[in-house]
Amino acid sequence: MAVALAASYSVNSATQAINQTITTASFTPTTGDLVVLKVITEDASVPAGAPSATGGGITWVKRAENLVGNTVYAALWTGTVTSGGSAMTVSVTTSGGLNGYVSMVLERWTGAQFASPASVVYINGTTGTATGAITITGTGSVLSWLDGDWNASTGTVTYSGGATQDGIHAVASTYAAYYAYQTVSAGSQTFGLTSPTSQTYTLMAVEIQVSGQANPNSGSMMTMGVGI
Repeated sequence: MAVALAASYSVNSATQAINQTITTASFTPTTGDLVVLKVITEDASVPAGAPSATGGGITWVKRAENLVGNTVYAALWTGTVTSGGSAMTVSVTTSGGLNGYVSMVLERWTGAQFASPASVVYINGTTGTATGAITITGTGSVLSWLDGDWNASTGTVTYSGGATQDGIHAVASTYAAYYAYQTVSAGSQTFGLTSPTSQTYTLMAVEIQVSGQANPNSGSMMTMGVGI
């Protein structure tokens, strides 16, 4: 069985508000679906709390979070649906007492598992072209990732590695949020955007493996950039 995207749900806030909540459209998952939730706000001082789901029996695991000043806030959460078959939604709420835009993408994957421990990469506060690398441990895997740009750089949006965009929220002079996934091969893999350049970017990514695959991981693959 191959990894397959059952559906993805992209939500962008309409306003730059204080302590706001955004919520996915209603969906009905299947027991065993893997979920990846990717969240970006315009400022690290406007964080988002843990996801809140109206069903699904999901235990959320926070794989990475960025709270470094003068960058975007970003977080990557994963979980598994243990009680499918009923309609549900997922919400996140920002805090911090400041105005801020927020966006998120929720993905549902079938025929999938996470490595144990998960293969995750986190790169923060780097200036230039938003590219990163991760060591993929499985065969036939998918890489799900986000890029938040503090600089709100403008220009044509192009992705590397044949990535598929499943969410975007770009607000001029404020922030830009890009969400994507791509098929990958075992070994070192690059991901990200080739343009726009001159970003101050925060990248996070997690490997989604084919279900039932033996796990060669002996440790989590995490790289942390230097906040600026």
